[in-house]
Amino acid sequence: MTEDLVSPPRPLGVAILAVLHVLGGLGILTVQLFVQPRGVEEADQVMRNFGFTFEIALAAFAFLALLYLGSGIGLWLGKAWGWWTGAFAYVYRILASLNALITAFGYSAELAAETRGLAFYSLKFGARILVSVLILTYFFRPRVLSFFGLSEVRKLRSVGIMVAIYLVLALATTLVGSLLS
Repeated sequence: MTEDLVSPPRPLGVAILAVLHVLGGLGILTVQLFVQPRGVEEADQVMRNFGFTFEIALAAFAFLALLYLGSGIGLWLGKAWGWWTGAFAYVYRILASLNALITAFGYSAELAAETRGLAFYSLKFGARILVSVLILTYFFRPRVLSFFGLSEVRKLRSVGIMVAIYLVLALATTLVGSLLS
């Protein structure tokens, strides 16, 4: 007797995230391809002051666009790689937002002169971190893991792997930026 393996139904949250990821990835690609950046030279000079170039920024946006687009497709299809890339997108966002928050505190004197100020950036990046942590937590719910066939995934280990990947990407970006600037 053969047993038909029926995959569990797609959780509503996974469907919503899949659509949002695809739309986000397409949005980033659209902006990159069709919106002419204004003041590229000025933006490039500002980025070079921080060890980046305009080309690195474009590569980062392309990476994020492909990450979100690919994860959205994988999430919709219920593939394990969709779960991994989707979860990584939130680990990436948490760590990038934490980095931005720390940077904002480092420039608190300069931000005090701006109309938005430190409080604005603290709220902005703090909210991004909170939402991303909540969504990442959702990725580890038993029903979600079961949908992707990952019921046995070790949570702490998988987050550790994703943090390590983020750190390697951040280090590589920093090294390339320092070589180009």
